[in-house]
Amino acid sequence: MAKITIEELYRGEKYDIMSAVTVKAMMLGINERTEEGRTWIEMELVRQTLIVAEKMKKNGDCIAEGELGDAAAVSASSGERIIKQIFPGVDEKYLTEAFRKIEKEGCPEGEDLFEWFGKLVVAEILGDVLRSR
Repeated sequence: MAKITIEELYRGEKYDIMSAVTVKAMMLGINERTEEGRTWIEMELVRQTLIVAEKMKKNGDCIAEGELGDAAAVSASSGERIIKQIFPGVDEKYLTEAFRKIEKEGCPEGEDLFEWFGKLVVAEILGDVLRSR
């Protein structure tokens, strides 16, 4: 498992997003001086970044600590808001406990993280119901 910097993602030997975008743009004859060309390049950067994210996941690589700065904290709080919207009416204590378990134990290999989170929430609710009987 390698910890990759943003610079290495875009210009490093292992993933080199910029080279992938440049090669494709040259093959397609994209003119980066036009608005249409710049838009294409921006979209291709996003596409290549998503492809690299999947490759990193398969390789067990991750972004080096501190590379995302405050974005990671913002993303986490945004994620919690989204989870609360997906599980409306579910007591926050169940969601918090499911988050805690994922942070502590992770997600089993081969299991979808979102599905696993849902299973943990259901397990917490069922456990509470069974303990109250």
